[in-house]
Amino acid sequence: MTFYKRIDTLQNGYAAQLEFLDHAWKIRAMNARPKLRLSRLRDIGWSVWDTIGLNDFDGKWQNVSCADEYDGYLIQAAGRLRANEPDEAVIDYLVKAETEYMGLTESARTKERAKATVDAIKADAAQIWRCPGT
Repeated sequence: MTFYKRIDTLQNGYAAQLEFLDHAWKIRAMNARPKLRLSRLRDIGWSVWDTIGLNDFDGKWQNVSCADEYDGYLIQAAGRLRANEPDEAVIDYLVKAETEYMGLTESARTKERAKATVDAIKADAAQIWRCPGT
């Protein structure tokens, strides 16, 4: 093998290796778990769901000690929607969270609020979820 053919072979091998690494990185990025923007989810929880009337703080959850009051329920709902669980099942989960876990009495607005929350999470999914590196 001549000197120039050897260099060409090395360059082609290097290019193939770079192509493989680029492909592997793209696959890793596609499989990466998205990060949740909790602040956006809290905005929805406080302004749309607000089962226990935290809007007495003018809907501003920042700088109040109970800012995380709805986090667990909303994270669960957002995760279920991201996993393509049917809307009705997520609505039922939020109704159950309000009536069984929080111990509140179901009212005419309970299911309506839960549906509005599911709709808001779905409508704002691009702002709630972000992929690592974006």
